[in-house]
Amino acid sequence: MVKWLLLLAGISTTLVVYLSDHSFDTVSTDNDAVPAHRTLTMLPGSVPPLKVAKPALTSPIQVDQSRSALLSMRWAHEHGDARTPPLRRVPETTEPPTAAELADPKAYASYEQRQNLKTYASFVNASSTEIPKIQGEIQQGLDQGIPPDRLAVGEEKLKRIQQMRDQLLAQYPQLNP
Repeated sequence: MVKWLLLLAGISTTLVVYLSDHSFDTVSTDNDAVPAHRTLTMLPGSVPPLKVAKPALTSPIQVDQSRSALLSMRWAHEHGDARTPPLRRVPETTEPPTAAELADPKAYASYEQRQNLKTYASFVNASSTEIPKIQGEIQQGLDQGIPPDRLAVGEEKLKRIQQMRDQLLAQYPQLNP
């Protein structure tokens, strides 16, 4: 990277020296096209610049500084928005594999099995608290007269959670609470 920067600096220095040693025609343009303090340097045989009209200067857009939205945005920019949740790191829940587990494929398979069992146990534990909640919500929906097609969504969700829980408990009896 440093070599490239030095090469670039050398090339630009050479170019500046070369350009300063050669004579160029200096052309002043009309005041309408270029401000009086600017002079264009042209290479021999080049075409002079076209006269370009200056764009009309317009006044900047006036913004009412007393508007509450503007003040609110400015305050939120400077102090943050109270409605945004705080950023925090989620603690790592999985233990990393040891060097021995990484070196031995059988040991690593055992490590993966332990991690999977933790995930399955977490699902079984959560389902034991969520199933009664969902059942209560379905019953509340029935009591309030919610249409059956909308209740069917909750019933299907409940059925799938129960099936997955039963399947995990059948496959892994050690997960039984």
